[in-house]
Amino acid sequence: MSPRLAAMSLHMYVGGIISHFLLKPQQCDLSQHTPALIDTFLLGLKK
Repeated sequence: MSPRLAAMSLHMYVGGIISHFLLKPQQCDLSQHTPALIDTFLLGLKK
């Protein structure tokens, strides 16, 4: 994966999380789930 594609992926991933949180903040406790969300994204980049 190129650095550009990795950056675009991160931007879209985080943008999606933020959009979802703004629409339904009660469904996700970001302070609790952020480490797992970031770990999941970074593991995807390793492939």
